[in-house]
Amino acid sequence: MPTRRDLLAGVAALPILGEAQAVDSEYQPRLFSADELALIRDLAETIIPRTDTPGAADAKVQLHADRAMSARPAEEIAGFRRGLASVAEGLKGGKSHTAILTELSAAKSTFFKQLKDMTIDGYYSSKEGLATELGWHGYAALPEFKGCTHDEHKG
Repeated sequence: MPTRRDLLAGVAALPILGEAQAVDSEYQPRLFSADELALIRDLAETIIPRTDTPGAADAKVQLHADRAMSARPAEEIAGFRRGLASVAEGLKGGKSHTAILTELSAAKSTFFKQLKDMTIDGYYSSKEGLATELGWHGYAALPEFKGCTHDEHKG
């Protein structure tokens, strides 16, 4: 199976997203429309695709993005929405998600940085990223802590 790095480098084909809803049935969007959330989900899945571990779509990163962006200033929200609209136009023009994100990254786009940051933050603060991929299951209580065992630190 290709590694996540291979997929991100464009070596392997991106997985096709299932018919999963862009919006969790219990979540009430604060800012984005269903179409915008679906686009954010697809872009986030391009950034962190499903491999042998869950991807950004599995972690519902688009909902994190909705919460995060809703707390930002209006001009920042407007800029992000312009970025989404530009991506949507590129997709209608036949470009792939990967090609568009590669162009935005090369251009040091503010939209791309925001999207990437929210994707990473949302994924690695989710069960899918934190527990399933990284294997973190909370702090474990130690029955005993003996301290440093180096000779120079004893006593």
